[in-house]
Amino acid sequence: MYAIELFFSEEVDNYIKRKWKELSLSNISSSYSEIEGIRPHVTLAVYKDLQNVVDLKHDFMEYFSDIGSMQELIFVDVGVFPTTGTVFLRPTVTRELIDFHFNYHRAFEKYSKYADYYYIPGIWNPHCGFATNLNNDEMSRAISCIIQDFNPKKGLVTEIGLEHIIHDGSRFVSSKTILSRKLS
Repeated sequence: MYAIELFFSEEVDNYIKRKWKELSLSNISSSYSEIEGIRPHVTLAVYKDLQNVVDLKHDFMEYFSDIGSMQELIFVDVGVFPTTGTVFLRPTVTRELIDFHFNYHRAFEKYSKYADYYYIPGIWNPHCGFATNLNNDEMSRAISCIIQDFNPKKGLVTEIGLEHIIHDGSRFVSSKTILSRKLS
């Protein structure tokens, strides 16, 4: 599986990593800290069963070669996806963020048959995961851990990456950056 992900400036990145560690220390399983190589991120697209990653790599480098910067993201909501047991931090959804996502998918339309449904325009719910595959009790405990000292976070998107993600059939085990583009 491959994903296109947005990575953040230091303040947001460090906050999320600290919360991953706190969740793990609180014995809340499936914290993102257990996934080798993962970085705090918001996913733009996920591609399953992609046959030719060489073309995707080329298109990624070409498309993102002239992206200068993005607006600051403001994270003000903690939420859950009950069907997947996921607890997450959600950025404020702005016109610029929606347009960035839509324009990406329009430019990469030839990969749409491989695209995960939850990340396509009109369905996408931008989020940065804290933990996944939790049961109801674990979700409640995770939310309590996260909101005990929560305050809104602001941060820039500083990098866009093409990630190779490994799932062992029951959980995500690793995320490796194949290509990335730093933003100014």
